Amino acid sequence: MYMKNKPLKFGYKLWMLTSYNGYPFNIILYQGAQEKCKEPLSQRVVETWLSVVKNLKFHRICMDNFFTSHGLMVCLQQKGFCASGTVQDNQMAKCPLISLKSLAETERGTSYALFDKANKIAAVRWNDNSVVSLLTNFEVIKVHSKVQCRVKGGRKDVDVPFCVSSYNKYKNGVDLFDKHFS
Repeated sequence: MYMKNKPLKFGYKLWMLTSYNGYPFNIILYQGAQEKCKEPLSQRVVETWLSVVKNLKFHRICMDNFFTSHGLMVCLQQKGFCASGTVQDNQMAKCPLISLKSLAETERGTSYALFDKANKIAAVRWNDNSVVSLLTNFEVIKVHSKVQCRVKGGRKDVDVPFCVSSYNKYKNGVDLFDKHFS
């Protein structure tokens, strides 16, 4: 497969489910376009990964913005999976959050959240160096923690929604696998 932004332009694409500390659970080799399905590729990949999970209450799923969508979060919520992930603006099912541009003009640490009561999905936008959008079906969105960030002239305490700090803590499993593998 040709991968435009990689140092080695041709290679194999692997979809990988790992633990937060880099242990691989399920690996899928990408085999190109398949027959037409009503679910997007990202949703089919995640559902295939999670088919090996036996006890749902011991697992929390963290995904990057390629995989995360409102439809996938609803599907995982119905199946009993706890999931959160960064999300692209066009995958939020027209959620009426404050616009990316408006939030980017606010002070660092500003956040905005909405809760979809019908589907039990929370959407959060947080302004850091850039605006981060996140969907979750189990995390607390109102609790904030503080982190220290560098700003001109020193350091500053910045509010971070709990779901963002939790996501940041557990998101690096695939990166850790890659580090140990090479």
